[in-house]
Amino acid sequence: MADTITTTSVQVDGDKLAAAFRRVTPFMSESAGHPELCAVYAESTGGNLELTASDGYRIAHLSVTLPFPEGRHLLAAKGCKDFSQRAYQGQMVNVVADKDFIMVGEVKVECPGLSYFDYPAVLPDDFKTEVLIDPKAWIKAIRKYDKAITVGVDFTPEKTMAYFQNDGKETIGHELMPVQTYLGPAQKVSFNSSRLRRAITFCGDSCNIQIADGKPIVLEGNDCWHRCNGFIVT
Repeated sequence: MADTITTTSVQVDGDKLAAAFRRVTPFMSESAGHPELCAVYAESTGGNLELTASDGYRIAHLSVTLPFPEGRHLLAAKGCKDFSQRAYQGQMVNVVADKDFIMVGEVKVECPGLSYFDYPAVLPDDFKTEVLIDPKAWIKAIRKYDKAITVGVDFTPEKTMAYFQNDGKETIGHELMPVQTYLGPAQKVSFNSSRLRRAITFCGDSCNIQIADGKPIVLEGNDCWHRCNGFIVT
């Protein structure tokens, strides 16, 4: 995806924009071998801003109604993190785009001359199983077993059971996980515990787990989706 700029200057609520960046920056890569992933990819059209971050395995994608210079911009990690940690007490900030950088308030965010990968192409076309969960209850269960490295989940129409394992692959606990709706056949899935918790937290108050055979697992919230690095256990 080539970077483009069609408008150059807008005003936006600083706190709301910082909060949007704060949700995606944890999912950027820190690998110098993939500099295009050490960034946030911003796409702005007609007052809708889409932010994407990926470490090469996970993808976090957020869609919010906020003004931003229209077009596509690859925004370097350092500036994104700097801006996301600031508070503006409801004040508006100027966002001004140039060819090689964007000024977000007083923060200069470099725009490296790199192309972003075609992230929509990696999503499954359809899903066999979809499970709408209670995010707060799932996060509480994961926190309960904070020594767990992996979480194995047996999804069935009758019940959903999670098994928590330590780094020696010893099961240290299990929990019946609350599910609001369930569609499709039974599935067994394994997740990294801390990454599953972060993905569910990213989704907010609504989280729909979508599973397709041989494809990445996707968690979908009201304004976002997250491609998880969990995998189906056969």
